[in-house]
Amino acid sequence: MSSLSSDLVRVYLQEIGQFPLLTSDQEITYARLVQQMMAIQQQKQQLSQQLHRQPTSIELANFVNKSEIEINQIFKQGHSLRSNSKLLIQNSKLRSWG
Repeated sequence: MSSLSSDLVRVYLQEIGQFPLLTSDQEITYARLVQQMMAIQQQKQQLSQQLHRQPTSIELANFVNKSEIEINQIFKQGHSLRSNSKLLIQNSKLRSWG
C-alpha cells in the first residue's frame, strides 16, 4: 500500500474512532431493520410487477401484512440509518482529503 493510501486509511480510522461503537443490542436492532427494509423492498417489487405500476403505501402495507404507519416507520428509520452512515463516510473523506 502506498504511503498516501496508508495515511488516508489511518485518518479514516481515527475519524471513525471518535464515534462510540454500537452495543450488541443496537447492532441486532439495526440488522433487523435492514432485513425488514430489504424484505419489504422485494415485496414492493413483486407487487409492482403484479400491478404493472408502483403500489400505493396502503396497497404495500396490505400486501406485507403491516399497517401503513409501520411501513412508513421502517422506511423512515432505515433512511435515517443510511443517511447517518453516508454522512459519517462523507465527513471522514472531507477531513482526510480536504
